[in-house]
Amino acid sequence: ENAIIQEGRFSKDLDDQGITQQWFANDVDDSQWPIIPLGVGWEKTSVGTYDGLGWYRIRFARPEGLADDQELLLCFGSVDEQAWIWLNGEKFGEHTEASTGRTFGKLWNESFSVKFPASQLKANNILTVRVHDSGYQGGIYKLVTLMSVTP
Repeated sequence: ENAIIQEGRFSKDLDDQGITQQWFANDVDDSQWPIIPLGVGWEKTSVGTYDGLGWYRIRFARPEGLADDQELLLCFGSVDEQAWIWLNGEKFGEHTEASTGRTFGKLWNESFSVKFPASQLKANNILTVRVHDSGYQGGIYKLVTLMSVTP
């Protein structure tokens, strides 16, 4: 069964303070961050025209009936352009020029996934994605899906 993640809280990171201030940590107060949809560029949301760094904080529940030894895939349809990913405060993946060896011009339209064991999921989870966009729509502009991998 696939769980589609449809929205998240969002903040621009105008001064590149998110890493220093640990916006990926579970205890960050994001209550003032607007909620925007995933699956559409951030420039087509309340964020408006913006190129630079932005952070998504996405809450989701652990799917029912999941065994801890199951492998999961967090599948991103596409992120414009680079993405660094944390789950419950722990960095567990990226899709960047450094990690792929490919340029922005190729990254923005690539799907990618991150594999991890279901044991990493709590009852309630926070997925944090830091995005760098140098032009055009920006952000998580295609759907994000959590999938169980059948052994």
